[in-house]
Amino acid sequence: GLVHRDIKPENVLLMLDGTLKLTDFGIVRRAWLSSATPESRGALPQVAGGMTMVGIGTPDYMAPEQRGDQSEIDVRVDIFGFGVCLYEMLCGRRPYLTTAGSRQEAPEPAKMRGGKGLPERLCRLMKRCVDWDRERRPAGA
Repeated sequence: GLVHRDIKPENVLLMLDGTLKLTDFGIVRRAWLSSATPESRGALPQVAGGMTMVGIGTPDYMAPEQRGDQSEIDVRVDIFGFGVCLYEMLCGRRPYLTTAGSRQEAPEPAKMRGGKGLPERLCRLMKRCVDWDRERRPAGA
């Protein structure tokens, strides 16, 4: 029921038993669960602690919609940040230089990696996670 809004490698800890832990919940928003409200479309009207800020998060991992109207923020911004982390981990760099400005197409992960060792299904998932259009991203983890 939460939107983290700052998924990045620095906020993911690898425990000794191999478990991953997500940290730094300072800018988290609560997801609305009621289907009777306009917010049920995924928009989240309040920022943690009552803050109302535009463009909150780490720029290199922010979904394009995080740079604008905060009513556009939903769990898919976390999917985007996760996708950027996957590109960085598996390809050695992030998919975009910036997520500001006009639409960009996600690069082919296998090409970024030199065509070595990434299954096609994983490549398709990575591209979907960092799609500029949030409607084309997976709706959840």
